Amino acid sequence: MKLSSALSLYGGRRVIIGHFGFAAGERLPEGYFSATLLRDPRERTLSNYYFIVSDVPDAGLSPLERKIKSIPIEQAFLDDEIRSHFYNLQALHFAGFFSNNPRELSSSRLFDSAKEGLEQYDLVGISENIDDFVKALKSIFDIPPGISIKHYNATSSRKGFSELPSSVQKSILECVEIDLQLWNHAGRLLQSGRRHSRPNNEPSRGGDRVDVERKADSKDTDDGSLEFLEVGVNSRLRPGLGLLSGEEAVLTIIFLARRDVADLAIGYRISHDSGLAIFGTNTLLSGYRLSCQAGKKYRIDFVFTVNLGLGRYYVAIGADSGFPTLQRRHFYRERAARFGVEASIDLQFEGLARLMPSVHLSEEFLATDAYTSRDAFKRIGYLTPVVSNPVGNIRSLAFIPVLRPGQQFSIMIEISNQSEEDWIGEGNRPVHIGYHWKNGAGSPIIYDSIRTPLPSRILPAGQITRTGALVEAPEETGELILELTLVQESVCWFEDRGFESAKINVRIEQS
Repeated sequence: MKLSSALSLYGGRRVIIGHFGFAAGERLPEGYFSATLLRDPRERTLSNYYFIVSDVPDAGLSPLERKIKSIPIEQAFLDDEIRSHFYNLQALHFAGFFSNNPRELSSSRLFDSAKEGLEQYDLVGISENIDDFVKALKSIFDIPPGISIKHYNATSSRKGFSELPSSVQKSILECVEIDLQLWNHAGRLLQSGRRHSRPNNEPSRGGDRVDVERKADSKDTDDGSLEFLEVGVNSRLRPGLGLLSGEEAVLTIIFLARRDVADLAIGYRISHDSGLAIFGTNTLLSGYRLSCQAGKKYRIDFVFTVNLGLGRYYVAIGADSGFPTLQRRHFYRERAARFGVEASIDLQFEGLARLMPSVHLSEEFLATDAYTSRDAFKRIGYLTPVVSNPVGNIRSLAFIPVLRPGQQFSIMIEISNQSEEDWIGEGNRPVHIGYHWKNGAGSPIIYDSIRTPLPSRILPAGQITRTGALVEAPEETGELILELTLVQESVCWFEDRGFESAKINVRIEQS
């Protein structure tokens, strides 16, 4: 399985062993000692081939595997499609840390990327010298000499590479040319004694669930311009409690400016405890160029929906300046805050990302409820208060070119809440972004419209926010008026109670 999935399912275990795939940009987790073995790619390719031929059931075969199984080995490795299947599989695996499609890399770049992938591991060996590899592990982890490891080959009853016809040997060597270089490189790493001592932050032997204390990250920086006073993640509706997958959270950052800083961007990145980056953004990407003055204290609240799986996460924060390319870093903390996702507000799921799925069963299933009535109830919301005096305005930040009938588009807007009430975009009467289409005389053509949620499901009193609104053009052509506004569902359109909407002249014509 993917490494991220394994860590999500088994992240509390002391040892995780298996065949793991990587996503581009992924790194091996901190808090673990990572080791890997490479096998002679000639024998590995044959093992892979014979496993498909002899051990994979017909019901589980792909079309290519059916082809592999249907022709003798002498013909299989002369077939370009089959050769592609076995092409430098070990190099592709380790280069997968850095490339979404390592097959597109040149031979030299594939080899260099694969070597770089190996550099992530604390111990690298080859299966042909497995006794030396195990001896190194025993030494690192103080394992008694009497404990042994069983050797087992699932495809031992097959021909070896040296027993094959020369034409097949030549074809296999062409398929694994880079793998052979990488295998020899891995053998030299083990022989040279390249291995790390047992890490200080290795999980203890006390149990499965371990919270590992981590050292300060070497990337942490601070040039003295800003002093970060507080960083924390809390539930919007239940402050101080653990987060639920599907609810909203707020990341609060409070800092003191020690110097004047212009063109400032404050950002954050959420990562799983394994080190896998989940999401990141900053104030510049949200449409704001900030400046701060020496001696003043500042606060930023980033609000996001917790579309995350159960587990532990940490937040990195940073402050940079130099619009638009962020040329100077003032502050960075890799692990500025931690939080846990402890349960889900509705159905459970596995993994790191919450995709909001539904399930549809055919009539053949006999299905009963998995939850008791008590389990199926969670008190997380409240009745949305009615907005009584929606003072404020909405402003378009975009130029709209000529549109086609029915065309959908996103437009950047700024919303100002100048009232003394919070505008809440959730609950039984949520506030949404909406719009009307009118003709040149101001008469409505389309009054009701597509809704866009408020960016953080709330716009507090006295605050301004920027976001994108989804709009669909009408089927009519000509010079029309797009009126952007807010609506509280089942209550009112804001412009009917004094809110200043945005009116934009738009031309719609057939292409």
